[in-house]
Amino acid sequence: MPLKSGGPVENENLRGRSNLGLTSSGKVSVCPSGEQITNGGLETGDMTGYTYFPNLNFATTQYAHTGVYSCFLYENWVQQDFSKPIPKKCIKSFGFWGRGQVSNNECILHFSDDTEVIAYIPQGDWQYVDLLAIFPDEKELSYIKFIGGSGGPSWIDDVSLIC
Repeated sequence: MPLKSGGPVENENLRGRSNLGLTSSGKVSVCPSGEQITNGGLETGDMTGYTYFPNLNFATTQYAHTGVYSCFLYENWVQQDFSKPIPKKCIKSFGFWGRGQVSNNECILHFSDDTEVIAYIPQGDWQYVDLLAIFPDEKELSYIKFIGGSGGPSWIDDVSLIC
């Protein structure tokens, strides 16, 4: 098909698609839709959807932002991987609610190019952490990881990534 001058070139296979994103390699990718975090509120009462260390159930009823359960972090980590990296351009909202006794427990966003950015789980009562605000443009998220150090416990709840 010859190119037309003066206007955009359309691909018949992409016409009408509103869920497209551009990957860091410049290739067009179809964006996922809806909630991408499995068990973000821990309401299964267990760690379904997460990889974690050590091998214990960190879902707790001790504190919860909403619902019954939250995730307890102290000398452990929990992580959620995505089957395909998610470009920032695909994300409508991304964040979590956190509380803790110390301010150095971390939330790590790991990208497909092996770079990372870190947010800290808030000290004190429940606060919302907007992860989209620290998500660099043109990056693709591979996984999110929460780390609880030995300085004091933290809790996370209502982790959400909506495309």
